[in-house]
This record gives sequence, structure tokens and C-alpha cells, in this order.
Amino acid sequence: MRFYFNYQYITPEIKKEIIDHFVNFKRTQIVASPEGAVELCVFMLAKNVSEIHSFWQKTLSKYRDYFAKQIIAPFIGENIYTKSFLLDEKDDRINLIVRRGGEIVDYDDLDFQILQLLAQNSRIPTIDIAKELNITTITISRRIKRLIELGVILKFHITINWEIIGYKWFKVDLYLKDYNKIHQIIKYLETNPHLSYIDKTLGYADLELELIVKNVDQLKQIIEEISIKFPKMIRSYMYFSVAKSHKWVDMPEE
Repeated sequence: MRFYFNYQYITPEIKKEIIDHFVNFKRTQIVASPEGAVELCVFMLAKNVSEIHSFWQKTLSKYRDYFAKQIIAPFIGENIYTKSFLLDEKDDRINLIVRRGGEIVDYDDLDFQILQLLAQNSRIPTIDIAKELNITTITISRRIKRLIELGVILKFHITINWEIIGYKWFKVDLYLKDYNKIHQIIKYLETNPHLSYIDKTLGYADLELELIVKNVDQLKQIIEEISIKFPKMIRSYMYFSVAKSHKWVDMPEE
């Protein structure tokens, strides 16, 4: 589940209290303060909505008056694209298609512990996992292979600090005048080497993009090129980038 917030009647003390409130919830994956159209972004990972509902009621009872706007949307998947602006090759840009939900697979505590270690460092040697969990390397290798075969582990990747190499991450949300044109727009966008993700959610923007560009001027140029290619198709849009991350974990607590 993803939550967007904009504040009202806020003080620095109250803002910190709200951020800490979300950071301390064990189902929270990401808590970030963006700059742009959104002021607080929260992601939660849970097995079902009821795990979040009681926390959400508690949140509203304490802080509802401080939210000028709140947007809630469940994730249903995403398309992940190669970082083609770093590569010579521009073809076959879709790197992975992720679909949320579906059948639940069987796993145990050992599987979960392995996933937690891999989430922190996807390049950790199996011998180090074995030492940490006091299990043989053969068992660890078999477990990882099984998790891959079950579709639990989809890929191993690195996380790049874009800003120290001169790039910036942006989230762009598009609202379309004619939704039937969305596949044409996606096909066009997929040729852009700066497109990193297309997020798929329920009940929010028609098209959610993540792009990695040099600066906001380059981002606006990309949006303008879309408008020129598809005149009068973009009804409105908003964008933001992350100014500060307060919490960022890939695996929730069990």
C-alpha cells in the first residue's frame, strides 16, 4: 500500500512526530519526504489489509487534522526497465515485469532469514549466509534456488546513488484525457532511455512513471515531448523527487 500526504497546520515538532509514527510501524517499508507535489510518501508491506487498518485508524485519530490531502493506492505491479542511458544498447528495454498478488507460496523461518540477508546485500556469498544462520552452504544454495524457482526471488540488482554521479530520480504521474491511448503512450515512453519504472496501482493516476534524469529541466523536456507526440492527451500531471529518506527497508519484519 502506498500513501501520499500533504500537510496543513503543521509545525516542525508535529511533522517529526508524524514521520516517527510511520517509521516505527513494523509494516512500513519506505518513509520519505519528497520535494514537489507531495510532502510525505509512505509505503507499507503487509499480508492483508487488516494488518494496516487498525494502524490507519490510530493514525487518523491522532493526525487527521494535519493532512490537507491524503491519497491511498494499492500496488498491483510494475514494469522495470534497464538503465539504458548508461548503456550503448537501447533495445529490449523491459528488464522485468512484476505482478503483485496471486498465489501464496510456502516458506519457513529459514527462507525468511535468507531473504532478509539478501535484501541487505544481494551479493552476499552463500558461505557468509551459512555462517550467519549456522546452516550448511549446500542447504543455503538449495533454498535460494527453490526461492528463485517459486518466483519469490525475481532478480538480483544493485542500488545506485544517482545524485553523486550527477543524476536525479523523479516520480511523474500523468492523468490522460483519453485512457484508450495509454498503450500507445507507453510504447512511445519505452523508447526513452531515462524511463526506469512504470508503476501500476489501483485508484490513482492513469500512468505512473519513474525517470532518472540530469535535472528538472530535462524532465520537463521529456513531458513536453510526450505532449507534442500526443497532443491534448495529457489532461494534467504532477512530479516530485525525494529530498530525504527516513526509512527504507526491502524486507518487513516477520
